[in-house]
This record gives sequence, C-alpha cells and structure tokens, in this order.
Amino acid sequence: MISLDDVATAATDQAVHSVGTRPSTRRLRAALRANVVFSLLCGGALVVGGGFAAEPWGLGPAPLLPAVGVGVILFGVLVARLAVAPSEPLRRWAKLVVAADACWVLGSVALLLIVDLPLPGAAAVAAVAATVAALAGWQLAGVAAVRSGDPLADVEVVEAATAFSAAPAQVWPLLTDHDLYGRLAPSLSTVEAISEPGQPLRRRCTNTRGKGWEESCTLWDEGRRFAVEVDTADYPYPLSMMRGLWQVEPHPTGSLVTMRFAYQADPTVTGGLFAVAFRTLFPPVLARIFRGWQMRLPR
Repeated sequence: MISLDDVATAATDQAVHSVGTRPSTRRLRAALRANVVFSLLCGGALVVGGGFAAEPWGLGPAPLLPAVGVGVILFGVLVARLAVAPSEPLRRWAKLVVAADACWVLGSVALLLIVDLPLPGAAAVAAVAATVAALAGWQLAGVAAVRSGDPLADVEVVEAATAFSAAPAQVWPLLTDHDLYGRLAPSLSTVEAISEPGQPLRRRCTNTRGKGWEESCTLWDEGRRFAVEVDTADYPYPLSMMRGLWQVEPHPTGSLVTMRFAYQADPTVTGGLFAVAFRTLFPPVLARIFRGWQMRLPR
C-alpha cells in the first residue's frame, strides 16, 4: 500500500525536477534575507560610527547608538535563522518580524515629530525608517504568497538558463563531462564518476579545501537531462538536502541549457547566514560554468 508520505515524496521529487517551478515561499525568504543584510549593515554602521554621530546628530549620548547597533545585529541574525525555517513556522514568525519592523517605523516617526533633530540626524532616521517600511511591505506580500500544499514550500531553488549556438546533441557531452564540471566550478577541485559501467551514476566531488562527498543519480534522460542528490552526511556545507539538475533542450538559436539546484539549509543560525551568502554568490558561479561550456563548443 502506498502511504501519504510516499505520495508527498513523489510530488516533491517531481516538483524539484520540473524546470520553471518555484517554491511559493521564495518571495518571503528573499524579503527576510534582504532584512538580514540591511540589519547587519545598519547594525555594523551603528557599532562602528554611532558613538561619533550620536551627539552631533541629536540622537543621544555616545554609547546609545552602538548599543542599539548590537541589538540590530542580533535581530538580523535571528531573522537569518528564521529565513531557513519550514514553511509553517516561517509564516508564523515572519508576521512577528513585520510587527517588529512596524514598531521601528512608528518609533522613528514619533522621534521625528517629538524631537527637533539636526538635519543629518533627521535624514538618517527617516531613510532607515522608509527602508524598514518597504521591507515590512515586501515581507507581508511574501506571507500572502505562500500556498498550502506546495511540495516545494520547505525547499529553496536556484535556477539559471542560457542559450547556446549549438544543437543539443553537441551540448549534451559537455553537461555529462564530470571532470570538466569539476574544473569549471570555482568551489570544486575534482568531480569523478565512481560508478561501474552500466550502473546508475555515482560521482565523487572534492572541493578546493580537500573535503569530499558523494552524489547519486536520481534522474537520467539520455541526451536531455540528468539529476543527482548529494549525500549530505559528509557535505562540508550547512545544508540538509541538495539536489542538482542539468538539462538541454532545443532552442531557436540552437540549445537552451538549464542548471537547477534545490536545497534546504540547516535550520540553524549558521545555516541561515550561509543561505544569505549562497543566494548572492552562487549565480556568478553558474554564469562561469555556462561560459566555460560555451568556450568548448565545437566551432
């Protein structure tokens, strides 16, 4: 008998492999991460320079702004942890983040109305409040966009596609050249197929720090696409799940090549902060791999 868990797993697998399918939580997680970055930048600026600006800007004694900066940094760290939570607690706690942002905005408005601040201080308070208000609105829109029953709600997806001026039959060998992939990806030193001939693909990856892990094939459609799942037991990054898909299809210019990665960060502060950096740094990595493949196309 097929269980509900089996059905849910099959639906998630199909959604992960479906190019163009995105989690309904993506907008909310993106908004929360923007809040993290802004909070860490503002908090750092207050810690470093707040003591010098507080009194000239009419914002209290010198120690006050650095102390506020420490609190803002801690807030950003907590939001980073929240941004990698499963969908249900994500929606619930995101509303509290919006409420905290609203309190900051209201407090800023009250400060501007009650205290006659010098122009630099008033401008700084107003600019930060306006940004926080925009983030709160973005987060509310993200909460409203989350769908119940979304098989990808707990997963995050990074997908990139590029058109190649060559037929799929010419591009496919590049996608399945694992050694080449290891040389093109800047975080990797080697990728080696370790499966026996005729057996499902298994490959061994080693990063530039010498840490290795294995990946197993979960989908193989000869000449069109293949997918792997990472064994995260030895994975050197704070991810509890990572799957990759490589696909080539006909396109008016020749071929359309897509790389798609679905992952879940560890539900920890480390996982949350890693996910913030990952979303920023990974797209340029994919762009470099695309360029490397294009340079090796047959002339």
